[in-house]
Amino acid sequence: MMINVYNIDFGIASVYNILKEYKSEEGIKSPIKSKDRPKFYQKVDDFDKSVIRIKIHSFFLNGQLPTIPKILQA
Repeated sequence: MMINVYNIDFGIASVYNILKEYKSEEGIKSPIKSKDRPKFYQKVDDFDKSVIRIKIHSFFLNGQLPTIPKILQA
C-alpha cells in the first residue's frame, strides 16, 4: 500500500513511527491527555482573597490605581 504523504499534513517520520508502534505493540495507544492544572483563582484560598481585596480597597480609598506591582509591593 503506497501512501502519498505529501498531500496530507503528516511527515514521513510520523508515518514510520506510527507504523512501528502498531507493529511492536499490537495496536496504537491514544496520546496521554494533558493534566488539568488548577487555575490561579482555584489556588487562592478565602483568606488570601480577603487580604487582596482589602489591599485593593485601600488603594481606592487613597485615590491611587491598584496595579500588580503596587499590590505585590504593599
